[in-house]
Amino acid sequence: MELIAPPGVYRPQNDTWMLAEAVATAGVQDADVLDVGTGTGALAIAA
Repeated sequence: MELIAPPGVYRPQNDTWMLAEAVATAGVQDADVLDVGTGTGALAIAA
């Protein structure tokens, strides 16, 4: 997946991908996720 970040939007960093992997492997299902003001929304997409 390719994320497009307009100028001025916080771009995903190494810790973004580390947390996305943790979310994916945590086995959490049917959970609500709130991702506000966090740039590209990469973690919301991963969740």
